[in-house]
Amino acid sequence: MIRELRTLVAVARRGSFAAAGEQVGLTQSAVSAQIRALERSVGVELFKRTPRAAHLNEVGRQAVRTAEQILALFDGIGQGDSPRGRLRIGAVNTAQTGLLPEVLKRLAEQAPHIEPQVVPGVSLHLLDQVDAAELDLAILIRPPFNLPRGLSAQRVERPDDNRVQQLDQQLREIDRQLREIHDRGSVLEAQKKFLADIQSGSTQPGKDRPMPGIDELKSLLQLTEGNLERLLAEQRQLDDRAAELEQRKQQLQEQRGTLNGDGKRFKRAVLRVALEQPAQVEVKLDYTLRDASWQPTYDARLRDGAKTIELTYQGLVRQSSGEDWTDVDLTLSTARPALGGNVPRLNPWIVDIDAPNAYYGAEMAMQDVPAPMPQAAPIARTSAKMAMPAPAPKLAEARLATVEVSSGAASASFHIPVPATLNSDGSAQKVTIARLEMPAKLRYLAAPALRETAYLEAETRNDSDYPLLPGTLNTFLGNSFVASGHLRGVMPGESFELALGADEGIGIERKLVKRYTDSSGLIGNRTRVNYEFRIDVRNNHKNAERVQFEDQLPVSRNEQIQVTLLEPKAQEVKREDDGKLKWDWTLQPGEKRSATLKFSVEYPKDLAVSGLD
Repeated sequence: MIRELRTLVAVARRGSFAAAGEQVGLTQSAVSAQIRALERSVGVELFKRTPRAAHLNEVGRQAVRTAEQILALFDGIGQGDSPRGRLRIGAVNTAQTGLLPEVLKRLAEQAPHIEPQVVPGVSLHLLDQVDAAELDLAILIRPPFNLPRGLSAQRVERPDDNRVQQLDQQLREIDRQLREIHDRGSVLEAQKKFLADIQSGSTQPGKDRPMPGIDELKSLLQLTEGNLERLLAEQRQLDDRAAELEQRKQQLQEQRGTLNGDGKRFKRAVLRVALEQPAQVEVKLDYTLRDASWQPTYDARLRDGAKTIELTYQGLVRQSSGEDWTDVDLTLSTARPALGGNVPRLNPWIVDIDAPNAYYGAEMAMQDVPAPMPQAAPIARTSAKMAMPAPAPKLAEARLATVEVSSGAASASFHIPVPATLNSDGSAQKVTIARLEMPAKLRYLAAPALRETAYLEAETRNDSDYPLLPGTLNTFLGNSFVASGHLRGVMPGESFELALGADEGIGIERKLVKRYTDSSGLIGNRTRVNYEFRIDVRNNHKNAERVQFEDQLPVSRNEQIQVTLLEPKAQEVKREDDGKLKWDWTLQPGEKRSATLKFSVEYPKDLAVSGLD
């Protein structure tokens, strides 16, 4: 109040707000703000205002005389007494946790009658509050421009810029090492694929290549087995090293967030406004920040006995822009400016004659294979390509999958109705985008030859207006967490399958009943291997359930090897070209049903056949 009274007296003596500001060391706007605050305190207007000027009214002139008396009494107070009153201190986040606790402790010891009031904020806002006399002092990051007249600054403490630079350098080095580990992992995967192709090609050569001998096969298997063990051991070491680096990276990011706080440089925006006459204007400033991102995540929940899926659509938001976002109005967008505006251009897709396999008629040696280049189109199969075989269909598949994801991510915006607070330390904050109810047709899927477990899957449809972007999926049955997985991109109106995890309510068991070998042919010159399996399925639920499971027959790559399905009958099962057999049953509560799978594999006795273990 004393400062406002001094300003009032200065305006009366100097005749204008601008001249009074020069006397007391304030800007014209700060003088106006103090006079407004004084008028609010006394409950009356002290000035008669016009568009061009403001003049003291009768109440104001009387207030000036009273203010002069109060100031005279105040200035005459003796200096021997202990200081009293309230001290309004503004502070940025880093000062609140680092500097202020010790300062407040010493203040309480040296001036016990002073009542400190700490006001949090960002630097520029705190500076404006000091200028408007709303704060007595502020601990902030000094802005890169001159302070208003009448204000003085003293350096107390600031984040260690050298330490921040050191942390940034360490983080860049960790990212470089992680990229090297990823590249090396790609090389190892290519080498493992190469070894697998060698083993497959040696035991099942093409029609134009002779079958290798026993000694050659033994040498080949010893070589591939030894190299495979080496590759797996190195992969484990890479995984361990990557985990250590990720942990160290997280620690450094936390340290940097603590040091960084409010310590980034400020940018000052200067706006020129042209008006026909003086007026108060409200300016809204929008600006773009880097280092802010979000990714979708989902919780899918199936209630007991329900025929709908509750899908909670959430955004995992991170930002390290240097500004803490407090109670902000948040909107998430699916737009991706990084994709640019230009259409990508296709490179030529060249097909050429395949080079012969390097492991026939040549000394073999394992070498590091260059990591694949994701941006490259399929090219001619040269000798370098031969060391890292990648069938064209798989390359085409990966390329189409990428196109599908990018084209499916239509631009949309999601407004978050609840204010969000995000610290500038890169930590994740989860916000809810929508809660969706989706119709579900439930079924159980199983492949008992691989695992005697049934998995629940829902056939559903996105009836909402929200595009579902690819993201992590957490599955719940009732209130129990089941599994984590991945949800592909789904557009509005599109149908999709939702994996809901394993369910022990459907029991499934596969047993080898018998396997025996006999002779066939008119003179017994052929060998026949007979197999019989039994698959038992039981519905332990209280409702009828649809169960789909699959098994398989061997697939012959040679016309001399014949595979014959003996049981089940053709109308009882769906048979596919790749040897898969699919059953589709509806089981009543408590019902148990069995399927028998019988088949034989027949081939000449003098023919060595692989794959019949």
